[in-house]
Amino acid sequence: MPRRIDKIREAGVDELLAQQKDLTETIFRLRFQLSTGQAEALKRLREAKKD
Repeated sequence: MPRRIDKIREAGVDELLAQQKDLTETIFRLRFQLSTGQAEALKRLREAKKD
C-alpha cells in the first residue's frame, strides 16, 4: 500500500486527472457490460474501483 501512496504523491496533477478520466470510463463500460449479463465484468469492475 505505501508504494501506491508514494506513486500518487509523485504524480503530477495532469497525470492524475488523466488517470481519473480513464478509470471513470473503464468503470462506466464495465457497469454497462455487467448490466447486459457479462459475468466476467464483475471481477474487472471490482479491480477498477480499487484503483
